[in-house]
This record gives sequence, structure tokens and C-alpha cells, in this order.
Amino acid sequence: MNRRQLNGSRSMMKMALAAGLFAAAPAFGQDGTSALQYEVFGVNRGTAELVKYNLATAAFETVGVVRDAQGNALTGIEAGAYAPGYANIFGFWFDSGANASRVVFIDILDAKGTIVGREIEGGMVTGAAAAQDGNGKWHVFAVQHEQQTPPVAIEGSVNLNPNNNDDMEFGLRVGGDGDWDHTRDNLLAASGLDADGTYYRGVANRVRVRPKGNGNQNGIMLNGEPMNLRNSNTYTFTGDMTVRVYNDKVSGAGKAMGKWWIEISGSAILEDDSAVVYPNRLVHVDHMTGDVTERVRLSREYDSLATSDGQTFFASAADGIYAIDVTAETETLVKSASGGSMTGMAFAGSNLMGTRATSASLNQLNLDSSGSLVISSTSIGAANLGTIVFTPAGVPDPNVLLGAFD
Repeated sequence: MNRRQLNGSRSMMKMALAAGLFAAAPAFGQDGTSALQYEVFGVNRGTAELVKYNLATAAFETVGVVRDAQGNALTGIEAGAYAPGYANIFGFWFDSGANASRVVFIDILDAKGTIVGREIEGGMVTGAAAAQDGNGKWHVFAVQHEQQTPPVAIEGSVNLNPNNNDDMEFGLRVGGDGDWDHTRDNLLAASGLDADGTYYRGVANRVRVRPKGNGNQNGIMLNGEPMNLRNSNTYTFTGDMTVRVYNDKVSGAGKAMGKWWIEISGSAILEDDSAVVYPNRLVHVDHMTGDVTERVRLSREYDSLATSDGQTFFASAADGIYAIDVTAETETLVKSASGGSMTGMAFAGSNLMGTRATSASLNQLNLDSSGSLVISSTSIGAANLGTIVFTPAGVPDPNVLLGAFD
């Protein structure tokens, strides 16, 4: 079978694997295996380039740009997992437009990307790893950042209630955090309004309103659907908005306090609805469908994930390397590691390795007999890697394992 025939057959067979489990594959590496027997693949977060570096020969190669079927570069791949001998890295691409992650098969021969399954429930996937169970089946695990209620498109206008109660009165914040930049008191003292009664026109990141008129006089649309505004409630929106505050009854120097309006457009969340929908967590992922099963909730955001057995995981957050025990539901700081969080972590045999987005170095993270973290590094010629995976040198080409389709 030549390479063209192999690629065609592989494309036809990519979706044939049983959901949730990999077929048995060669062992990833045994204790004591030198990291030099491996090649490291990484995906650049900004350019979507798949790169490869051979640790023994120091040979560097740009395999290609990970693209979807329409030719779009899949920038924003923050995590990936790999089972040796398979044709694809199982990447996790964050679709910023949909505010959701997707599984993407990344062909290790040519970087071709194939998006599979549905949007992944929960927050952004920032770390992933594959491990075998006792039956030799491969499973994919991932860490997700917490997800809050996503912003919605907001459009419309509200007649402002002139109430001066501190918890109910109008408030407008233009930028940053802190106090309101404009309140009812500012409207009361306003002078020199435009001819059309405009007091303020521009950006806002927080708006508090209490409707004055009935539902027919107020019209706010959220994602194109009418919002049921009640005069008895106060609503606070936070997001990226453009607003116009105006008075529709300006006579000379006078203005009616009950005639102030605000027009709003942009994207925002209603603060009462901004609760965390999904927490920081470690999940099992069905790589064919995108379905996730929560294994354990986490107390912090992790930027990478590695495991050799699917029970104990290593993850990086800020300047720390943590061990996560899913059975005991514990997160233990193994060692501080100054220099920033590891955006990519993976095992090369028994060797735990990691990369930082700000560096082109691959770091070997070993615990010595006293429990101290020993970090040695080597330049691999590529920075801003969101994920790394290892393949035994000389084995990644599926020509070696013609049955290893995924």
C-alpha cells in the first residue's frame, strides 16, 4: 500500500473507532526509558503550526498548519493527547466564536485537522492526556477552566425610573472597575445637552437600570429575543456595550427627570445570571463525540495535564506543579517552579516534560530521592506551544502500524 492509498484509507477509517475507548496500542514507555528515544510534537497557539523535534538528533521540522476542511487555521489549540502508533493527535481547539472547545484530529504526517463530535460541555480545555486502562484500552482526559454564563447580544432601549434609591437608581460605568461614572445625580445636574437631548454617547462596561414605563415602553432584546422587563426589578448588565443616554423632552434649559432613556447595543451578561455553570474540573473525554464525564472538581485553573496511569495526574498552575489524585480527590503542590505556568506537559516514558509559552525550551521535570524538583531544559526551536505530545522516535508514521487507525 503506497502513502496515497494509505492516506485515503485512513481518511475513510478515521471515524470507525468505537466511541469512548481506543483500540489497544503499543506501550507508551516503560520506567527508565530515556526521553531521547522520543520525538515531541507541539502546536503553536497563535499560528496553529504543528512542529516536531527529535530529542536524540536535534532535528526540527514544521509539519504544517492545522487547518479545518475550509482551510481555516485552527488557532487556539490549547491541549492535546496522543496514543503511540495512531495517526492523529487528539487536539482540543477553542472556538472563540462559539465560546466552546471542540475535538480536532491532527494528522501527525501533514497537520490536517478534522473537527469531530459536538461542542464540548463546560469551559475551555487547557490540558489533556491519554492513558491505558488495565485492559489495554486508551482513554483521553482533560482539565477545563470554569465556565460562566456566556455573554449574549443585547439591543434596545429603556425608559429610566427617576427613583433615587441607592440600590435602584441609574448607574453607568464607562471603563475599568470601581464606582459608577454616571448616576441619576449627574443626570439631574446635567446642562448643555445636545439638540437631540443626548447626555452621553459612547462605550460602557456596566449599566444599572430600573424601568419606568410598562413593557410596551421598554424594549431590550437578548440574542434577538424580547426580555421581559418588570418595573419592580433593577437590572445590571456587564460586558462590552455602546450606549446613548438622552432626554426626550428638553425645553430650553429644563428637562424632565422621568424622560431619560438609555439605548444599549453590544454583548453583556445579566449579573444575576452570571453564576458559574461548570467549575474547574478534570474530565474523561469521548474523543469521537465530544461528550465529557466529570472525574473530579478542581480548586484552581490548570494550564496543562499529564498522566501515565489515568489515576494520578500532574498539572501546572502559575508557578506550581501539582499532583491530582482523582480517587482521593486531592490536589497537592509537588514543587514550586518559578518562571510561569507550563502550557504543555506530557510523559516521555517515565520522564515528565513541560514547555512554557514564553520559551522555546523543553523542560524535564524530575523528582529526586528527596522530593526536590530537578528541571533541565533544552531548546526545541519553537515557542508559544499550547500543547505537547511525545511519540517513540521512528514509530509515529502509521505505515509502521497499518491497523492503527483512529
